[in-house]
Parts: sequence; C-alpha cells; structure tokens
Amino acid sequence: MRGDILNGLDVSRMASKLAKREQKPAEDHRFKVVLSSNDGKTCTIMVGDNQVEADTGVAVYPNDIVTARWRNGRYTVTSNLTKPSVNDSDYEEVKDIAQTANELLNGVAEVAEQADKTLDDIIADAVAASRLLDGVEDVATQADKTLAEIIEDAAEAGANASIAKDMAEQAASQANSAQSSAESANANAVNALNSLSTVEDVVGTLSWICEHGAFDATSDTSPQEGKRYFTRSGTSPNYSYAPVSSVPYSYALTSDSALDDSKTYYVLSNGVYTAVAEPDVSDIATYYERSEGNPYALGYYEFTGELDATVQNYISSHLSLTDEGLWVTKDGQGCHLLIANDRLSFVGTDGSEVAYIAVDPVTQESTFYMTRSVVVKDLKFGKWMWFERYNRNMALKWVG
Repeated sequence: MRGDILNGLDVSRMASKLAKREQKPAEDHRFKVVLSSNDGKTCTIMVGDNQVEADTGVAVYPNDIVTARWRNGRYTVTSNLTKPSVNDSDYEEVKDIAQTANELLNGVAEVAEQADKTLDDIIADAVAASRLLDGVEDVATQADKTLAEIIEDAAEAGANASIAKDMAEQAASQANSAQSSAESANANAVNALNSLSTVEDVVGTLSWICEHGAFDATSDTSPQEGKRYFTRSGTSPNYSYAPVSSVPYSYALTSDSALDDSKTYYVLSNGVYTAVAEPDVSDIATYYERSEGNPYALGYYEFTGELDATVQNYISSHLSLTDEGLWVTKDGQGCHLLIANDRLSFVGTDGSEVAYIAVDPVTQESTFYMTRSVVVKDLKFGKWMWFERYNRNMALKWVG
C-alpha cells in the first residue's frame, strides 16, 4: 500500500521546483537606486561613487536596494530587495508545490492507518501467545519440583566427590612442591658455591696484588687521569694498602677582594663545603676556593707494577686481558666474566652470553639483560609479584 501511494506522487517534480527557487545567479550584486524613470523601464543606480543607468523589469523607487547583473554592456536589475515583487508565476509555482506536499502527506497518513490495523493484529496474537505460555509454565513448574529433588541428591554426591578430588590434588601438589623445593634448594646451593668461588677468586686476586705488589709514595701534586692511588696502614714490614675511590678536593680561603664571575666560591659549615649560589662581595672574606686534591700532600701511594711469581702465576691462570676487556675465568674453563668498557657480561660454559649489564639506549640507565633464566620461586616487578599456586597455575599479586 505504502509503495502504491509513494509511486503516485511526483516527488522529483516537487524537488526540482524547490531546487530552482533556491538558485541565484552568482554574478548578481547589490546596488542602491537613485532615480527611477516614469516609464518603469530604466533607473539610475549607484555603482561605487558613480551613477549608472540600468534596465529594469521590476518596480523600483529611490533608495530601494536592488540586485543587478552586468550583461551586454549594461546593468540589468533582477530583483528589488526592499520591495520584492510577487508575480502570478511565483504564486502558481508555490501553490503547485503546496498541493504536491499535501498529496504526499495524505499518502503518509493512509500508510500509517494501515500500519495501525496490522499492529492491532500483532497485539491480539501476542495476548494469545501469552495465555499459552502461562499454561506451559504451569506444566514446567510441576516438572521442576521433581527435577529439583533429583538435582539436590546429585549435587550432594557431586560435592562429596569434589571434596575428595580436591584433597587428592592438594596432596599431589604438596608432594610436587616439596620435590621442586628440594631440587631448587640443591640448584641454589650449587649456584651459590659457583658464585662464591668466582667472587673469592676475584677478591683473592685483588688481595694478593695488594699484599705482594710493590708500592711507593706518590710524587703527584694533582690527580693523574687513569692512575689509582692507595692508602697505607699497619707497621713494617706488614703494611697493607687499600685503593682510594677518588682524591678529595682541597679548599683554601680566597685571596680575591672582588667577585670573579668565572669562579665558584664555597662556604664552610660543620666541616662541609657548600657552593655559594649568589655570592656577595661583603662576605668574600669568608669564601673558599676549591682545587684538585694533592695526592702527595695526602700521603697517598701508587702501585709500581712489580709482583712476585705467585701472583703473576695466579693472574695468568685466572685473568686475561684482550681487546674485548678483562676476562675472569679459571684456566679458561667453566663460566666466564667479561668486564668491558660498556658492559659486564656473564658467559656460560658453552661460550654464549647468558646475561649482561649495559646502558639502555632509550632510558640511558644501566639495565640488566638476560637471555636465559630460571626463576626458582618468585618473580617480582616493583610492587607486583608472580608466584606459583598450589595447582601449578601462575598468579600476579600486589605486594605493596
């Protein structure tokens, strides 16, 4: 029905007429009328600062605002914006559009009426279906009562079986955990012994160097790049030497009477020297200047490089200096430790790098990388921790 009504309406004709009324010449411009002729065929309009005669087919009067276009060497008035005209053709066109719209509205109303009748039929069918459903529900209720009793008995038996199964799984899990713990403990013990052996080798080497090497008092009055200085303790002939991490700066009261912008001044408070953020010349007598420490004045010693045969043999079997860096090993066998300028590598027995410490190219922070690893028990990320549950599943937990 709806299709028949819509097909009977000339919608395209109505849209075409509306579109035509919307069109306006792009070349029309607005002007002000100065004079109008008695015959109504010409008028005078203002074009900029000039008065120009124009043809007109609409009624115009002085001071009216009109639109006009330039064609064939003259201006022609196309419409009066102040007093727009209404001709018969416009009226008939509007009337025709209104009639077409009314026909379309009537068609829509008829379609809506047919839809209402169909809706009433649907509602009646729904009421009948609802009554039938009520009867089915009554039958289902009676069946549910019997089924509920069967389910209750089955649930009780299932619960008892589930409890027994859980207890068996828990016992098996505990046995597996105990075995894993024993294996992990054994592996940890082996790893600890290997690590301890490597650490002892390195520490022992450094201790032997200090004990068996030759040291002399330094003559350096300023720290030399790449040189390591030592302090001495004990009594002769059993002196012991300890390396100095850095030579401390020395401070002295400034001799300046005026501030020097190229210098950094310091003040002394409770044995601590602190840089002055905004120096004041009135306080310059209390300012200090900092200079590099004097290893000679501090009584430091330097290693002469002379080692006895025992240390030399030990170093040759445990340390190897190559282009890559310093290798720490034992007769070239087992695991290796490589100390290079840009990384610290842990090398396995097969010669492959298992882990290393290097600067991350993105964060520019020292980062520990692992190619292969075994987490024996727990793995923690910040305040989150992965751990193994009793059923062998993994869980992530917030540990604060």
